[in-house]
Formats: sequence, C-alpha cells, structure tokens
Amino acid sequence: MQMQVAADRKKRAAVLMAEGEKTSQILKSEAVKQESVNKAEGEAAAVLAKAKATAASIDLIAASINREGGSSAVSLNIAEQYVKAFSNIAKESTTMLLPSTVSDLASMTASALSIFKKISAKEGGQK
Repeated sequence: MQMQVAADRKKRAAVLMAEGEKTSQILKSEAVKQESVNKAEGEAAAVLAKAKATAASIDLIAASINREGGSSAVSLNIAEQYVKAFSNIAKESTTMLLPSTVSDLASMTASALSIFKKISAKEGGQK
C-alpha cells in the first residue's frame, strides 16, 4: 500500500513538473512573440514619423520655391551643390569623370541651372 502511495506521489510530481515546464515554455514563447510585435510596431512608428517629417519638409520647400525669389534661391543652391559634389569627388578619388567645361566654373554652374530650368518648365506645364 505504501508503495502504491509513493508511486502515486511520484506520478503527481512528474505531472506537475511537466505542466510547469509546459507553462514555462508557453510563457517564454509568448514573451518572444510580444517582443517581436513591439519591435515591429516601433519600427513602423519610426518609418511613419520619418515619412511625415519628409512630407512636411517637402511642403516647406515647395512653398519657399513659389515665393518671390524662391527660384533664384534654388538655382543658387543647385549651383553650390554641383560645385561641392565635384570638389568632394576630387578629394576622395584618384579617377574622375569631368565635364569638358570643368575649368570654367561659370559654365558648370550654367549647366546645373539649365537642368533646373528644364525641370521647372516641365513642372510648370503639368500644373
């Protein structure tokens, strides 16, 4: 009789241990799942915030371009970026492709501005 009681106790202990391990595994997997969900939601929120900020900055730039002198400011900015880009290429590389007018800064700037004017004309015709 004592052996039967002892066997019964061992059996219940084994069942309780198995149930405890099962519960532990379930809780661990739920924690991993929740961590993944939280991470994905955080990344999605970051992407959305960046998109909203980009949209707002584009709206501000568009509004500024449409003001008096805005087109001139854009032209100046493009010319500066064009010259800076060639300067950076010259600093970082030993090989470089240059336009035939590299010695004439005014000509380089005029090329950049003509590209801007062509784009502006296309956009003006589409409105």
